[in-house]
Amino acid sequence: MAEEIREVHGESYGAYASPRSTAELREKRRRVNEKWVPGIVRAFSIAGVRLRRRFSATVPDPATSPGPDLFQRDFTPTEPGRKYVGDIPSPAGK
Repeated sequence: MAEEIREVHGESYGAYASPRSTAELREKRRRVNEKWVPGIVRAFSIAGVRLRRRFSATVPDPATSPGPDLFQRDFTPTEPGRKYVGDIPSPAGK
């Protein structure tokens, strides 16, 4: 079984690990248990590579100063439990 998984792993240029290897073996009409394949992959140190580019967020320039507070926000509470602050992400993730 490990040899077949290595073959599928090699055909994918090292990209496939257990989930996709299981699917490929099933396409080749091989009966495999989806719980066995991850164990075999771990035991024989078969690891898939990430083909997507890594995303890096924008890094702020330390030389710039923050913009002015146009809303005159005051987050200092007058007594405990009076002001709560939270962040609501936009639906588009921007």
